[in-house]
Amino acid sequence: MGAEMTDQDTIAELRAVQAERLAALDPLLPPVLADPPGDTHLLTASLPDGGRVHGLVQRVEHEPDSLPALWSSLSCWRLFPLLGTSPGAGMAALLPEWRAYLDTIDLPADSACQVMWPSRDTVAAGPLLHGGFVPIAALAVRSPGAPEPPAPPAG
Repeated sequence: MGAEMTDQDTIAELRAVQAERLAALDPLLPPVLADPPGDTHLLTASLPDGGRVHGLVQRVEHEPDSLPALWSSLSCWRLFPLLGTSPGAGMAALLPEWRAYLDTIDLPADSACQVMWPSRDTVAAGPLLHGGFVPIAALAVRSPGAPEPPAPPAG
């Protein structure tokens, strides 16, 4: 008799496949991290092909007089998608599950929903844009070494 996969097995598999896929997409990306620290809520979404994807939802609270409150809502709901090899269909299936979960919570007025996702993964970015998400921050990297000096001005 074969052992059935648990959600934790599925999450570990999705995380490994996603890490490999994103590393191939952009080798400068950091590795996919373990679960975010603190309490999280597990979301599960079904795909049209019968597969499943998951997402971890974390609530982060900022004090009104804290430094992060200068550029963030006081109450942030962060989604950490685990989409494996189904970035487009997975994100499209996960976002309504997240919304349904948030609809069960009395959200404070100063709230935000955040998803940190590599912009080069345009397949997963499509459902985010379609769902009304917009980029609010960008992190750029460059290869080590001295930068090339700028060209002298013309004329």
